[in-house]
Amino acid sequence: MAADIVIRAARRRDAAAIWRLLRAMARYERLEAHFRTTPAAIARDLTGRRRRAECALAWRNRRAVGVIIWYATYSTFHPRAGVFVEDVFVSARLRHGGVGRALLAHVARRALAAGGSYLSLEVLNWNPAMGFYRRLGFAAKTGWRSLGLAEAALQDLARSA
Repeated sequence: MAADIVIRAARRRDAAAIWRLLRAMARYERLEAHFRTTPAAIARDLTGRRRRAECALAWRNRRAVGVIIWYATYSTFHPRAGVFVEDVFVSARLRHGGVGRALLAHVARRALAAGGSYLSLEVLNWNPAMGFYRRLGFAAKTGWRSLGLAEAALQDLARSA
């Protein structure tokens, strides 16, 4: 990693910078139409006392150039704690310079310090970063598919039986 990159935990005053990076990620992933978060939601959920996830930023020359958001998980089969990386994004001009590795290494250290034994993430099947993740040791989970309930389906399920 370039010596001029600093990784640190997000602070409330970083909410606008986090929002800009997440919006750029949504554009890159062709999901901008689904991007609804706000700097206020980011400040509340990622930097507040009752935050819902952890967030760190990569800084270069006092400018945020990368972001990573993660939260604790648990495996009942192993039984071990772990971490799920919800988002990791590096500004296009700084990719291939070690920033992504530094962000993931930061989270790996935090996971291990908390007694975690694994780190997982999801990546769009067309994303060229797949090669980067594989070089770091990430592997596809064979036999598994990621499923989800959108809000309306979640509400329907909650009202059922």
